[in-house]
Amino acid sequence: MSGFDIFINFVEQLIIFIFIARFCKLNNKFNYVYFTVFILLGTVLMTFSNFAIGLEGYFKIVFISLNFVFCLIFTDNFIGEKIFVSFLPYVIISLINGFLTITTSYLLFNQLNSIELAKTCAFFWLIILSKILLFFTLSEIAYQRKKYENQISNNQIIYLVILIVFIQLIFIFIESIIYTNSINPLEIMITVFLLFIFMVLIIVYFFDYLKKNEIEQEKILNYQMLEFENRRYHEIELNSAEISKLKHNLKHILLNVLNDIDNNEISDAKNSIVSYLDEVNLIHSYGKFNSRILDFLINKFTQEAKEKGYIFNFSVNLVNEVNISDNDYMVLLGNALENSVLHSVGDKKIELIIEQKNNYAFFTLKNRVDSSMKPDDLMDSKRGNNHGYGIKTIKEIAAKYNGSISYVIEDEFLICSIVIPLK
Repeated sequence: MSGFDIFINFVEQLIIFIFIARFCKLNNKFNYVYFTVFILLGTVLMTFSNFAIGLEGYFKIVFISLNFVFCLIFTDNFIGEKIFVSFLPYVIISLINGFLTITTSYLLFNQLNSIELAKTCAFFWLIILSKILLFFTLSEIAYQRKKYENQISNNQIIYLVILIVFIQLIFIFIESIIYTNSINPLEIMITVFLLFIFMVLIIVYFFDYLKKNEIEQEKILNYQMLEFENRRYHEIELNSAEISKLKHNLKHILLNVLNDIDNNEISDAKNSIVSYLDEVNLIHSYGKFNSRILDFLINKFTQEAKEKGYIFNFSVNLVNEVNISDNDYMVLLGNALENSVLHSVGDKKIELIIEQKNNYAFFTLKNRVDSSMKPDDLMDSKRGNNHGYGIKTIKEIAAKYNGSISYVIEDEFLICSIVIPLK
């Protein structure tokens, strides 16, 4: 063990932890003192580990690594993504080292001879080059991840975890051949290089696909919002005309009411007031909140309630923004509202209460349901005929943002409670 070995291990740990910090969403526990401590501890562990090739060696270095511990403590990503980002650097290191070893050995000796290669001065530059390639590769992957700002669900990340496990298992067997010098080096060099390029391209494509899909969903959402704003603008114009008409008539109506009172015709006075109030109630007023998604959904369901004959009451006390993308916000709250409408019976009254407490937004939906209904019927989309709209999706979105959702039935009322962190 030399000072150069310690330095290289330090550089490698620095690159890995910078990658993790850029790739993941750091929480408020993170600070640069802990960051430095983890780099130094990682350097010590890697320097004193007896690393061997093959399956045994790979699992030795992975299990003494502090990557997952760092992710577990200082990041808010899903557990699947924490596992992925903890393992990924070592898969890339294996592929880079294998490719450079084969290539350099073939150039110097015209054969695979990793033992002799380690004795040459070229080995020094080989190690330096491997860390440079590691830095640029991990930087590109972290950059692609940052372009996609949302959290990745466990279902999505399973794909990438399976990919890197598959590649690593293939390479582990190739690696034992590389360092025992017992196969055509050109074939192995091409295989390792293709595996490396394939993995990087797949990861880059994966995040690029997520970003494009998000942009497409955003376009659809913006189109819906534009339609809603246009419709609201025209209705506001009509409402303004109606309000002007009512204001013009108000003086005459009040004079008529006073005349009825003076003549002790109280019943006629009441009828005049009720008639005027009916005209006022016909005018639809739009709510304005701190989120365009809330604007859209609450006004949409308010209008729909009038058209379909149910009651929609709401109370919004939300100052800060919710930590959720517009697309997921629309799906989460939209599906929850549709479920309340779908299962509402009796007076067909829907109540929505939105409030914030302790850095969380609380959404509560309440409606009367059939006495035979059970919460499990709703939460399990495969059970019975009472399953709701997108329950599985709602649960996944809530979990995606470290939130929660629950359905309970109390006194024949279905109560949906959703909790999402604030920004």
